[in-house]
Amino acid sequence: MMGPKGMTKEEMTWWNRELKAMTETKEWKAILRKNHMSEFYKDSQQTKEFLTNQQKFYETIMK
Repeated sequence: MMGPKGMTKEEMTWWNRELKAMTETKEWKAILRKNHMSEFYKDSQQTKEFLTNQQKFYETIMK
């Protein structure tokens, strides 16, 4: 999930907390099992780092 550009630190903190809490519920874990999905939660900072690394990777292999 991604939010709009310009979100405040407080907004990002709120979403990080709420989404993390949701991914820890029994209901969410049941949905993952039912759909044969793996857990893959990253907070906003981890997601930013992941996407930055992915962009660098693809820029390198596409040269």
